[in-house]
Amino acid sequence: MASLDENLTYQQVATYLNVKIGTVYSWVARGEIPHVRLGRRVVRFPKAEIQKWMAARLMPCRDDLGASAAQP
Repeated sequence: MASLDENLTYQQVATYLNVKIGTVYSWVARGEIPHVRLGRRVVRFPKAEIQKWMAARLMPCRDDLGASAAQP
């Protein structure tokens, strides 16, 4: 099991998030995903930061939205 301070590669992040590697490259180019540039061509992704990034994008389910709207 990986520790929270583990740094992931492009391929590992793509696998972890279940997206294409090209998507990860696009996110990096647009500055949309947390990453560390260790050199001109070396990029790593701190796993703890990726987990926080995912948690910040968590959307409530429709049942939660409907329940709060139905209450006066």
